[in-house]
Amino acid sequence: MKRILIVGLAVIICMTAEVKSQRIVFSGSNHPEYLYAFSEATRHFLFGNYVQAVTLYKECIRINPESSAAHFQLSKVYLGAGNIPLAREHAKKAVLYTDDNKWYLQQLADIFQSEQKYDSASNVMEKLLELEGDNISVFYNMASLYEKQNKFDIALKYLDRIDNKIGLSKEVAMARYRIFETINRPELALNQLKIANILSFEDYSVSGMIAEFYRRHNQPDSARKYYNIIYPDYKSETIVVFSYADFLLEVGNADSARIILLEAMNDSTIDNMIKAGYFYNVLREESQFNRAQPILDTIVEAFYTKHRNDIRSLSIYADMQLRLRNYNKAVNALRIIVDHDESNYAAVEQLIFALNVMGKTDSVLYYSERGLRSFKESPVLYLFYGSAKFQKKMFDDAINVLNKGLVLSQDKALKIEFYSLLAESYQGAGQFDQSEESFEAALQLDEGNIGIKNNYAYYLSLREKDLKLARKLSYATIKAEPENATYLDTYAWVLFKSGRIKQAKKFILSAVNKGGSNNKEILMHCGEILMELKEYSYALKYFQAVIKFADAGELETLRKRMNEIESKQ
Repeated sequence: MKRILIVGLAVIICMTAEVKSQRIVFSGSNHPEYLYAFSEATRHFLFGNYVQAVTLYKECIRINPESSAAHFQLSKVYLGAGNIPLAREHAKKAVLYTDDNKWYLQQLADIFQSEQKYDSASNVMEKLLELEGDNISVFYNMASLYEKQNKFDIALKYLDRIDNKIGLSKEVAMARYRIFETINRPELALNQLKIANILSFEDYSVSGMIAEFYRRHNQPDSARKYYNIIYPDYKSETIVVFSYADFLLEVGNADSARIILLEAMNDSTIDNMIKAGYFYNVLREESQFNRAQPILDTIVEAFYTKHRNDIRSLSIYADMQLRLRNYNKAVNALRIIVDHDESNYAAVEQLIFALNVMGKTDSVLYYSERGLRSFKESPVLYLFYGSAKFQKKMFDDAINVLNKGLVLSQDKALKIEFYSLLAESYQGAGQFDQSEESFEAALQLDEGNIGIKNNYAYYLSLREKDLKLARKLSYATIKAEPENATYLDTYAWVLFKSGRIKQAKKFILSAVNKGGSNNKEILMHCGEILMELKEYSYALKYFQAVIKFADAGELETLRKRMNEIESKQ
């Protein structure tokens, strides 16, 4: 017990000495109650009992409201607790009552900087500079503050003052480099980098920055010179490896880049998350992805092979394969992730998306059902599920599922997808009024959506209903995309159903010539329109062209149609 008290007293004595060294003036603070409260508060502060410390420091302020020391200590406590406004207020009062204490000024300046109030911080630091006229760190802080305010001339003057006191230094050269880069003075910026490089010849990072500087300014030979200084000597540093590999890809040396990156991916001393970070950057930066695309599949396979038991690595692998459109590889990885953790929504959605792109309808149904057991409020999963039901021609089920998802959807683009698919499903189910209502709802959300206009017009033409509206809708699509064979075909069919057969011929032939010669439906429409015009030999030619695209169930109907044409010739 005595030893504990002795230690406590020693701490209080040390704090008292520290307070004296800070030139604290206690106006009216010699009162015994104040001294006891301050000593106890400081003891609690040192031992981490911050609630008790705050209570006692506040008691000090009650006794002496102008106690800079108590305000300063309270500022430190609040700052440590993350309460910046209270920390600032007490720091301001500490400076107000004692404006020549460097610790109080530094505390207030630091708080202003944390709030990004650089102008206020500069003003406080100017006062500190009056007390610490030879303090190099204050000069450097001033330069940094003025740089953040884009007052570059003032910042450069402070950096010059540092040079005048201690000579050239790497830190000052790098600060000047940042400023000259910002104000677009590349020659001066490069000069400062080279000064920093001379002053820190063992620091590979500056050589790397010079290499990247030359890359940005389209000087590959100079960039290569500096890359050769740091590689392979620093090949254990991933920042060097990844930068150099990207440079090699940029100059068209993909084989060398592949070798370097494969070595890095197989290096067990390199942390897995650092490797993952490389792929994150590639996925995020479009230009970097495009450069690396020829070798990415190989590199990500090496990464996956090395870390196949790590879920994060599997996720990166899946993301990369999705971006590369290697859907089968992505699905294999995503299945492992989902089976390991069904609560991973991102993986569930990615898996269903990839399966949908691959046309694996049964698998989409299976994983959508599984996903909805855990994520009942996810409209996207309902959309995939409803789409799969539609593709299986389970129209009533599709309608039920899609309506549930529509209610949950708050996103405009997603709602348009729901209404569009509902329109198709209602059409398939023979509920034509509801189909039209869904098309109209979709167009209310996006009146310029030509895909929806095309489908709406086509279904109206099939029912030979409201053909004037169908022509208007379809005409808007060919005005927007006059080379689109599908839209030209729809417009031709609407005209055909409207009795405008000669006009229909013009547009259906255009559809055939603009890519429709391998489309079964367009060829069939062309045959029907030509047959109506009694151009039987031409009509027969188009029906014959359909045969190679028709399935077994369609062949018999097609042959009957061809026999009918031949009988009329």
